[in-house]
Amino acid sequence: MNNNMNLWFRRPAQAWEETLPIGNGRLGAMIFGGVEEEKLGLNEDTLWSGYPKDKNNYSAYPHLQSVREKLFAGKYLEAEEELRNNMEGEHSASYLPLGDLLVSFDTPGQAEYYTRCLNIDTAVVTVKYTAGGVDFTREYFAGYPQKAILMRFTSSKPAGLSVRFASQLMHLAFAFGDEIRISGKCPEHINQFSDDLPILDQGTLGQEFTAKVRILSTNGTVTVLENSILRVENATETVVALEAVVPAELSSCVNFEKEKAAHIADYRKIYDACELYLGEQPEVPTDERLEALKNGAEDPALFALYFAYGRYLLIACSRKGSQAANLQGIWCWQLKAPWSSNYTTNINTEMNYWPAISCNLLPCLEPYNSLLQKLRKTGRETARIHYRARGFVQHHNTDYWGVSNPMGIPRGWGEGRKGCVRWGMWPMGAAWLCEELYNEYIYTGDEDFLRDVAWPVTREAALFLLDWVVEHNGEYTTAPSTSPENAFVVPEDTQTVEVKAEQVYDFDATAQGDVLAEINKKLPERKTCAVATGSAMDLSIIRELWGNYAAMCAALGCEDDDVLAEINEKLPKLAPFKIGRYGQIVEFNEDFDEPEPGHRHISHLYGLFPSELFANDPKMQEACRKALEHRLANGGGHTGWSCAWIINVFAILGDAENAEKYLNVLLKRSSYPNLWDAHPPFQIDGNFGGIAGIANMLVQDRGGEVKYLPALPKSWKNGWVRGLRIKGGKTVDLAWEDGKLTNCEVKDSPAKI
Repeated sequence: MNNNMNLWFRRPAQAWEETLPIGNGRLGAMIFGGVEEEKLGLNEDTLWSGYPKDKNNYSAYPHLQSVREKLFAGKYLEAEEELRNNMEGEHSASYLPLGDLLVSFDTPGQAEYYTRCLNIDTAVVTVKYTAGGVDFTREYFAGYPQKAILMRFTSSKPAGLSVRFASQLMHLAFAFGDEIRISGKCPEHINQFSDDLPILDQGTLGQEFTAKVRILSTNGTVTVLENSILRVENATETVVALEAVVPAELSSCVNFEKEKAAHIADYRKIYDACELYLGEQPEVPTDERLEALKNGAEDPALFALYFAYGRYLLIACSRKGSQAANLQGIWCWQLKAPWSSNYTTNINTEMNYWPAISCNLLPCLEPYNSLLQKLRKTGRETARIHYRARGFVQHHNTDYWGVSNPMGIPRGWGEGRKGCVRWGMWPMGAAWLCEELYNEYIYTGDEDFLRDVAWPVTREAALFLLDWVVEHNGEYTTAPSTSPENAFVVPEDTQTVEVKAEQVYDFDATAQGDVLAEINKKLPERKTCAVATGSAMDLSIIRELWGNYAAMCAALGCEDDDVLAEINEKLPKLAPFKIGRYGQIVEFNEDFDEPEPGHRHISHLYGLFPSELFANDPKMQEACRKALEHRLANGGGHTGWSCAWIINVFAILGDAENAEKYLNVLLKRSSYPNLWDAHPPFQIDGNFGGIAGIANMLVQDRGGEVKYLPALPKSWKNGWVRGLRIKGGKTVDLAWEDGKLTNCEVKDSPAKI
């Protein structure tokens, strides 16, 4: 037994979901650990399809008033049809895999004593085995200071190896001396709607990129073989570096141990800020522990490992100067990635950063804030062109280029895809993204950040919402309004159709997760619609954002701000929330029948979590509980990230039993052998939402009250945690025995590491 945080296995990875990921924010690799041939799947976070392009729909605005009139008249289907055909825009670009680094080894016989291990405490992957009496060791890390992926191959006796590069992207690789130089070009369009032709258009406008594989040092001899292969003979140690797009800061004769020490020191500046202990880690491979958990074993320490791993993953895919963590963090191996591996801002991008503050990972927030600044620029144009509105808007998807328009038209011409209104017509993304800006201020107390970043960005998001809301029957509401990716049965067709959870689960694994479209194919007689007015999520986000902006103005002493004056006029008249037939918060403007009562999104619970809007409102808390129970009774929580959201909600409700139940579900049903989250397929948001849930089970600072161990699982009888953040620039260290708090220390913590 030990307390080393290791993900480890007794065999090489057989699939991508078993690989060990490393990353320095910008560069990522997925390590298979094959004996005769090693494969590293490589990523660089600026490699996306597409190019700077205006994807706004200049014909959208003339239809806005007509759509609103239809909605207020109850003509929901007509409104959706007009919106779908006239107000949507082109889809986002796709995140792309850089390629594969392939290393072949002269292995003298069958491998024995094999281990493949990610040491989470050091962010170093090690592969070890013995073959033919020769001990082989490989070490890998993605160094942030070095701007490169470094690897060292050692053997107890001289041996040979060969290095080559391959990629699905258009590229040229040329080997000479001790390096392979790579140049390539990204495609203009990836075809997200066909498995047969992933590259829809290579074109000429896509990004160009460069990469380099260098043998930095070896005690063997290096030669160049055909097909751009580097061959090393008679070596007991060889050090290799992979760099891409940005030149690495490495000399040609590197000291591997020195660079590894620098990497570990840099990593631990962030990683060491927080730690969870739930018992000693057993000397059992991770996949075997996960399988035992599925079979009923108790393993509290596995959840501490999961917590450490989630923190590791965010450090590995989101560092200062990198892009924000996308749907797969940074690790993508498919040319036609699921959901384009882009940024989905109706839950997934925000969830990626839920643990950034609570789990003491503040430096990882910088790319998120940079993404918001990018969207602020593009979103101003979308607000102006689509809606004649001030401020900036972001819909449900964006990409490296910062597109902000509603999406539903594959190539920018023709009608919107069937069902696209369910996800595309959701202009609340910017407002939700701004929530984290206010959180960063109230948790750190950083007034410079408030003045220079949080306040001006939030101001523009608030401006858009002031122009977006529309007065109807004496109230301000939103129209058109959707509740992300859900729909309702139109009032004239009240037929209720039961959908089994396993059906939804299968449908949700399709390329676009288009559950409702698949259901409708089998049930054409039902009339369903996705667009209404004043959804609970819209009203929650607006109340939260306007409230946050007012608090910012008060902190900055600018209560005479003209935007605040408009907020004070409209906020009291904002449409109220409604309680439905079984005591639940109503998702849309009416208590419609649901075609899919177990839908994976729980958007109408936004006011409970992640928002604090209902923190001191028992009536609305109970309405949210009723809504969640209804979802779960009908098969909800069937995707990894949805399950993670549910964990957080139960933690906020103080329901330790259900928080623990769904944390177990997250690992048992929605985690791959390497503990990556399964949507399915792989999406990283469930990992990040899951560890945020663990943090909320241990400490909450909401509604003016700090709660310690508010949802502690019964199985976590003894343990401790240090470094969880609460508001006001503080952190908390806790210890407990037999489920009862035995120690609590509140400490000052710097706003920046």
